[in-house]
Amino acid sequence: DINRIQEEKEKRALQLRLTIQPYIIVVGCTLAEVNAFYVCIDKVLYQVSTALAAIDLCFKIFHVFDVTYPPESEHIWNIIQLCLYKFSTKSDKQISYVMPIINTLTNDKSHSTDD
Repeated sequence: DINRIQEEKEKRALQLRLTIQPYIIVVGCTLAEVNAFYVCIDKVLYQVSTALAAIDLCFKIFHVFDVTYPPESEHIWNIIQLCLYKFSTKSDKQISYVMPIINTLTNDKSHSTDD
C-alpha cells in the first residue's frame, strides 16, 4: 500500500530528525512482476513507465530543487551522478568507499570503445 509506505517514510524521518527527500516507490508482487513505478516528492506521486524513468526523474528533482541525496542512498546517487550524468557539484561529498567504484566504472567505459 503506497499510503502506508509514505507514512512509514514520514515516521522514520521524524524519528531521525531528517527531512524527507524525493524517493522511488516500486509496486509489484516481486521484482520480476512490477506493476508500477512512482517518484514521490512532498506526498505527490508521479507515475512513470520504467525503473530508468523513475531514477532519471528522481535524480533531476534532486538537482532542480537543489535537494541533498538521502543519507541511506547517497552513495548510489553519487555513482549515478558521476558515472551516468557525468558532472560534479560544489556540494558533492567524497565517499571513500565509493571512489574506487566510480574510478573503475569511468575507466572501464573509456576502455570499452577501444576494442
